[in-house]
Amino acid sequence: MDVAINDEVSIEETSNDDRGLAHGDAMIGTKRRRGSSISTHVPDGGWGWFIALSAFLNVAFFDGTFAAVSVLLVALKDYFEEGAGKVSLIASLGLFVFLCSSPISSSLGEYAGEKRVATIGALMSFAGLFFSGFVTDLSVLYFTLSFLTNFGFSLSFLPTFALLGKYFQKRHGLANGLATGGYGLGVMGLPPICQLLIQRYGWRGAVIILSGMSANLCVAAALLRPLNVREKLIKDSSHNTPDREHLCLRFVRLFGFHIICSQPSIIGIMLAMTFFGSSNGTFLTFFMQRADDTGIDRMDASLLMTVFGASSCLIRLTHGCFIDLRIVSPVCVLIGSIFSWAILLLVFVFVMNYWGIMTLCVFLGLTNGLSNALPYVVFKDAVERQFIANAYGLFLFSYGIGNFIGISISGALYDSTGTSDVTIYSAAICGFISAVILTITKVFGKISHKPIVFHNADRLSENDDNHQL
Repeated sequence: MDVAINDEVSIEETSNDDRGLAHGDAMIGTKRRRGSSISTHVPDGGWGWFIALSAFLNVAFFDGTFAAVSVLLVALKDYFEEGAGKVSLIASLGLFVFLCSSPISSSLGEYAGEKRVATIGALMSFAGLFFSGFVTDLSVLYFTLSFLTNFGFSLSFLPTFALLGKYFQKRHGLANGLATGGYGLGVMGLPPICQLLIQRYGWRGAVIILSGMSANLCVAAALLRPLNVREKLIKDSSHNTPDREHLCLRFVRLFGFHIICSQPSIIGIMLAMTFFGSSNGTFLTFFMQRADDTGIDRMDASLLMTVFGASSCLIRLTHGCFIDLRIVSPVCVLIGSIFSWAILLLVFVFVMNYWGIMTLCVFLGLTNGLSNALPYVVFKDAVERQFIANAYGLFLFSYGIGNFIGISISGALYDSTGTSDVTIYSAAICGFISAVILTITKVFGKISHKPIVFHNADRLSENDDNHQL
């Protein structure tokens, strides 16, 4: 039995066939994997709660900033006198950069260290927001506000959540729920604050002040304490690694796509998350625009977003206790929440009353909170422990593709039709498609697939140099 100790955190490892899951099949119902290497007893607490706090701050600042950009887009549209399609590209391109750079962020975090990468990301996001306050050309905002800021957010966000997955096993649902609860705080607080700042200092002053707030992510990065675990793989005579390793090229393995070979059902989950990303991003981007078209005051509309964020925060903070019991598979709860989200979006189109919209925002926030928090649990259950960072990278990558395509198409539809209803319809349709794909994956994912054991000599300790993979 090997013992790895880092910063007073002791982790015992035993070599057996268990995946380390406390409750069997959590994701698609697949059997425990043969040829797996480790059963790691993770802390499930201790310093891990500070990692959860760091993740909470990352979620709060990123999602809050994105919701604030939704408020900012209305002001930018008036200032630059451009159509909704060009202005909304700031949001869609930003999400595309943040989410689709996640495989790069996860790889950098694994090889350079989570704390170092997260600190660099925090400084980049600060610089991007700060310089955006001095931009006079919309095309330059695509670089500063969309690319630089969101790539920095990605470098800070992904390594933090990957480290959270390593610190927790049995309580991962609770820790993940507490961490993603930052979404509610960000969405509740930053949109109305941004609207007040725009009214008082203009959009430039608002962006500069937001940059100062985002600098607090450096504090979040300082909380990260790497968990150094030596992981070993056991030779399984049923697998012929040299013959199969050609299926995943080295550059593909670098960004985590190789885990698809060992668990093909991940493709279905990724596709479902692509459509859900399109639905979620479209709604958040055009919510303020639809409220404006309905005749709701912009400050009142920002308060609606606050209600949405509050209900989302509530469900994110509390759902983990139920999920960790594993009474119902997390993927089943995810399917139900996405279906409910899509139905509520269809109802949203026909509600014009302010208080009716506020009531809908409560339920939309609840379903949105579950739908955005549970994929981290689902992806973690679907792969081996050493591939958690890669799995999260794939999740956010597919989510980002959906955001970019969905928001761009919805912006073009809005310009051609002149009504924001079409954006809500498109968000609802994408939500239904996502739930259907995830249901199909759940049903047919029960077929067991033998995983490929990948050569990973870097994870062997010096005492195990002669160990065969």
